[in-house]
Amino acid sequence: VVTTYKDGVSFAIFTDAHVGASESNNFRVSNAVEFVNQTDYIDFAVFLGDNIHSGYTETDLAKEQVAKFKEITSGFEKPYYYLRGNHDEAINDFPEHFVVECGDVAFLGIQIVYKEHYNIGISMMRCFPTIEQKELEWIEETLAKCKGKRIIMGAHFAIVNDNPHFKEPLVAEWSPEQTGREAVNFGREKLLELAEKYNVEIFFNGHE
Repeated sequence: VVTTYKDGVSFAIFTDAHVGASESNNFRVSNAVEFVNQTDYIDFAVFLGDNIHSGYTETDLAKEQVAKFKEITSGFEKPYYYLRGNHDEAINDFPEHFVVECGDVAFLGIQIVYKEHYNIGISMMRCFPTIEQKELEWIEETLAKCKGKRIIMGAHFAIVNDNPHFKEPLVAEWSPEQTGREAVNFGREKLLELAEKYNVEIFFNGHE
C-alpha cells in the first residue's frame, strides 16, 4: 500500500513479508525496496510484522531469515521501520514499537502480541492478540507528545472485530465464565478510547 496523506506526506506499507518462506517472498521484498527507492514522493516505509517466516522460536533457521531480511532492507535509501508479528515473536532484533514524525503527521507502530490465554469453550490454552499494559502506557505517553499532529496507527493484528474477513482481530475482553478462571482484558477498549481521545485518523494492519 502506498498512501499519500494529508499535507503531502507519503509512505509505503508492507506486511507479512515472510522472508525465508520461499525465494519468491525474498524477491518480492527486494522489489519493494527498489520500488520505494525509485519513487521520489515516498517519505518512508513501514513493515507491519511477520517479516520472517520461522521466528516462533529462536532457531538457527530464524537467525538466517532475520539476517536475510536485514540484508534486503538495508538497501533502502529512505527511512524504514518495522514491527514484530506472530511469526517474529521470538526475534528480539525487531522493535516492539516505533513512532515516525514527518511533517504534520505522526505514525505510531504499536505492538499487539500473540499471547496464550485459557478458553473454557475449547478447554485449552490458545494464543490471542493482546495489548499488554506497558504497551498501552507507551501508546498513551506517545500520543500525548504527538498531540496536534495528524495521527496514524499501525499494528500486525486488526482492531476491527466485526469484519468477517478478519479471523484473528483484537477482541474486547473475556469474563470469568468464558475462561473458567479470571477475567481477561485484551486491551482493545483502552486502545479505542485513546484513539478517540487523540483523534487517530486511520489504522493499518497486517496478518489477515
